[in-house]
Amino acid sequence: MIQAGAYYAILNDSIRTCEHIKTGSASSALTMSVYPNPVVTNHEITVDIDNADAGELSDAKLQLHSIDGRLLKTQPVTGAQTKITVPANSGIVVVKLITGSGNQEVKVIVK
Repeated sequence: MIQAGAYYAILNDSIRTCEHIKTGSASSALTMSVYPNPVVTNHEITVDIDNADAGELSDAKLQLHSIDGRLLKTQPVTGAQTKITVPANSGIVVVKLITGSGNQEVKVIVK
């Protein structure tokens, strides 16, 4: 089982991070992975949602916020979606998954 935290990989001779966040009980753990981090401006950020049932994501949405809290984008999430890609603006972007069982967020550096 993957534990919550930051993971590192080498891609094209540079170190990349991928944060893995875990919430909920051990029996039903919704996880969100956001990568790549850092990401290049105008490329896509990928959000993987694991261990989610359709009911848990029925009213879920994915939001991108600037570091100062401005809402940049909102995208609804359907129960069938497990991988979502969103364009990246420059700066530090906060990727937030809002579900009925709680919120999760990851900061992504866009360079």
